[in-house]
Amino acid sequence: MKYIIGSLVIVAAVFAVGTRLFRTQAVFDGEGVHIDAEAEQNSMLIIGTHLIHLSSLTDELYQIAETSASDSNQMNRYYKSELADGKWIDITDAASLSDIMETGAVVDDEEIEALYLTHRTGADGITHDLRTGRTVSVFDIRPLYDLESLPELEPLKLQYDMLSQSEGGDDTEKRNRKLIRNFFEETNTRDSETARYDRQLEALQIYYTVLCQYNAPQQEREAVQEVLGKLDSSRRAVVYEKVSESLQVLESQVGDTQTEDEEESYRMDQALMTAIQDSDKNLAESIIEAQGNELNAGDTVMGSLQYQISADLISQAEAGNHTACDGDVQELLKLQRIMASEIYDQAGELALLEEKLLPQMDDQYTAALSMGVSQEYREAVQKNSSHVILENIMSRDTAAYDIDRNELQFYIQAAVERMEKDAAQEYVKQRMERVESFGNAIPSDEFEQTAQTSVESHLLWLQKLLSDIAGGNTGVPLDRLYEEKADLQEQLLQALDDLDMDAANRLEARIAAKEDEIQKAAGEQEARLNELYEKKAALESSAGRDDAGTKSQIAALERQIAIAGAELKDGTEASNIQQLKNDAKTVLQSKTGSQEELVSLEASLDGLISLLGSGSSMAGNVLKELYKDMVSASFLSDKTEYDDLIEKTEEAVAQYSDVIRPVGKTLSPTQALAVLETALGGNIQSQTAQSGAAREENGQGTASDKTAVSETNAASENPASPEEMLAAVMALAAYGASEDDSQLEQSAATLAASLEANTDLCIFKQKSGDGFVSVSALAAYTGYRYLWNDTKKTAILSKGSSYYQFTAFQKQVKRETDITEEMESAAGYGGVLYLPPEYVFEQFGCRAYAIEGTEYAVLAEEDIIETSEQLTELLLRQTQ
Repeated sequence: MKYIIGSLVIVAAVFAVGTRLFRTQAVFDGEGVHIDAEAEQNSMLIIGTHLIHLSSLTDELYQIAETSASDSNQMNRYYKSELADGKWIDITDAASLSDIMETGAVVDDEEIEALYLTHRTGADGITHDLRTGRTVSVFDIRPLYDLESLPELEPLKLQYDMLSQSEGGDDTEKRNRKLIRNFFEETNTRDSETARYDRQLEALQIYYTVLCQYNAPQQEREAVQEVLGKLDSSRRAVVYEKVSESLQVLESQVGDTQTEDEEESYRMDQALMTAIQDSDKNLAESIIEAQGNELNAGDTVMGSLQYQISADLISQAEAGNHTACDGDVQELLKLQRIMASEIYDQAGELALLEEKLLPQMDDQYTAALSMGVSQEYREAVQKNSSHVILENIMSRDTAAYDIDRNELQFYIQAAVERMEKDAAQEYVKQRMERVESFGNAIPSDEFEQTAQTSVESHLLWLQKLLSDIAGGNTGVPLDRLYEEKADLQEQLLQALDDLDMDAANRLEARIAAKEDEIQKAAGEQEARLNELYEKKAALESSAGRDDAGTKSQIAALERQIAIAGAELKDGTEASNIQQLKNDAKTVLQSKTGSQEELVSLEASLDGLISLLGSGSSMAGNVLKELYKDMVSASFLSDKTEYDDLIEKTEEAVAQYSDVIRPVGKTLSPTQALAVLETALGGNIQSQTAQSGAAREENGQGTASDKTAVSETNAASENPASPEEMLAAVMALAAYGASEDDSQLEQSAATLAASLEANTDLCIFKQKSGDGFVSVSALAAYTGYRYLWNDTKKTAILSKGSSYYQFTAFQKQVKRETDITEEMESAAGYGGVLYLPPEYVFEQFGCRAYAIEGTEYAVLAEEDIIETSEQLTELLLRQTQ
């Protein structure tokens, strides 16, 4: 929807959407028709020769309409605005909401009625050919089988027209005219495959039309439209390849200068050769685009399931079973929301995850782990190849371990997000139990260690997930004790404010007693965890440590340790030890061995050594475990980076928490906005300011709220720039996070959503809180061309000679030199691809900044960040 103007996105959300089809009184003129401008309903757009209701504007329709604009030379865009009492407005240069009001570029009805129009798509989503009155599929509007009308072949068609205008010409021109005519007339673009696609498109279009006629929910229509688009892309890919093959034959024929008479030859028509090559280049780009959206299973479990459901939908449409089609559409909607990390039908989406996605992914990950060494690796060993070659083969062959693990973790995370807290904890514990089956699938060969590392990483991830879920769970006794202590501390502050010293003394005693309870409960948790560590250490030291039974016991203890560690309360000694261990494990499981990672590992070890020196036996057991991991990693990789750390740990083992910030009176959202707008000297248009004004009009809100509203209204005549608005949003969010104020954070989130929809700022929804960067936002920020392959879940960024290809759940990046490099983390997925922040900074020189307390982040210049920090400080000073 950003195609027209950003403000129309908001307008579209509130405009009334009619469902009747308006029958235009049109005059057929051979090229298009003229409409009755006054009789048309509001919210209609004119782009090129297309009349489209705003609510029905899709990517496909927009592209078709844009093409028709250049073909017809009707480049201006018009909008019939209900905000202007149904007047038509030229919105070609519109940039704000005021541009679709009566203050905008209002045009006379005569200007609209002079336009040539060919198609109309109403609010019901149904498209009609205005010249015939027939219902048409948008996917049949763009020419496909008529080669002379294909946009990709326009350079060749122009040359052909030029040659045809000359009467006669020399032998070369006559021959080339004939060759091109034969190309256009004899190239066979239809076969049994395209006929099948035609039938499927027709059957599915009938179902789509029924949904439109009976006003089915918009999301259902869009789901079917997406499958129609994939079918059309599949059909186009077939046709474009056929045309490209014929075009290459034509190029060979035109380039052949030999005649039957050996003493004469045809001359080389360089202009024609260039036209052929340009046309072929256009076709190559269209083939890539079509293949990127064709109906194909792809390489992911989600892609495979999407293909299965789509294929079933098509089959049921061909059979005329629209009831079954309805069920398939609902399954597609659930899958789309899971893929986009959105929750709508919690129970239904969870069922799809548990019944289909997760079982298939478990099987796929298990199969990858069980493959063992490849034939290529065996042959390389037999040839006594160098370790460099062997490591290269191993790295390539074992990449699937982590690709499948990352995709599996995506589904587990999606499932957990759709569960209540207690159920989620139980589910993650069950997933930890399943880890043993993954380990048992690994054969004992040269790939074993890499496979085991993948499984260990998965267990570590599950432990962190469980820890994240457990945080704040009042069912954990220690958490309840902390909450009771916090409540007593609030009562103590109130007693001190009231100068009630007797009550304060009693509360201090109760707080001290509660602290004793906390220390006792924490000690019990730590003792249990330490006991598990000691049991594990004893088993690892036993003579039978390599037998299957002992291995199984060790694996079970590792899961128990992970669960017990995840339930620790943050800030306790045991939780600190567990965190230091996890940080160290993460480094040891990494293959990069960078200096930064070694520094991080040493810091973790130093922390554990310090705790060991303070008498923590748990820290000692963890150090022993990490010592073994370092020795193993050093031995397997034949590296010496860990030698000093190994020695330090050997020596340590052999030899042997918050200030309450004074809380001022936090500003309300309206007050905070008023402070920001005063500082910027411009209005920050937002739902927040409007809601504050509404409270003021109703006589609600404090006196300072009303003053803030007054100041906000006063600033409204001078809007802030998008960059200033962004700085204000980030400041409001940071201030809300520092004050732990959900209203401030929600206000910032509302503003961020508005900026994302209505500006060109590179704001995007975060995949999680990990700082990963949306590839589409990165492309917009850096000016790279962005190409998304939905079938393979692959994104391509290109600019000049620079080329990057990223794939969901994979670390590998393909570059323009055909060299594959690795990112430090796999590309994330959530409807679009997300890249690790370190790689983004290294390759593109930019950083994403989280908008605290919201689900958004932004790619922005340093001066915007500096402004936001200054504004945050200003808000904090107002609070003191």
